[in-house]
Amino acid sequence: MNEGAVTSAGDATRVSAMLWFRADPASDEAVRGALARVVDAISPDAAARIGHRHDEDRPYRTWMLDAGPVPAERYDALLYRLHKAIGSAGLPSLMQGEAHVESFAWLGGER
Repeated sequence: MNEGAVTSAGDATRVSAMLWFRADPASDEAVRGALARVVDAISPDAAARIGHRHDEDRPYRTWMLDAGPVPAERYDALLYRLHKAIGSAGLPSLMQGEAHVESFAWLGGER
């Protein structure tokens, strides 16, 4: 997975991990189920929500999981649990290409 670096994480009060990937629309039910298992697995560390891109004029669907925000000092633990849950849920076999994880620092309050 490609993982973006958190910039100014020392200044961040809260950090989120945003996972996105592409999958065959014919696999929607399987992807939704796998993502629900990921959400359950990371729930002790962070709240999460899942969704997919609205415009569907492509031969793939772009899915996203937004996990967090968590305090910056707990972000590494969240990433560890997220990576482990992705494999356990069977998501890699449903993905077209590589998954991407990006980190977002939320400054000055809650998301």
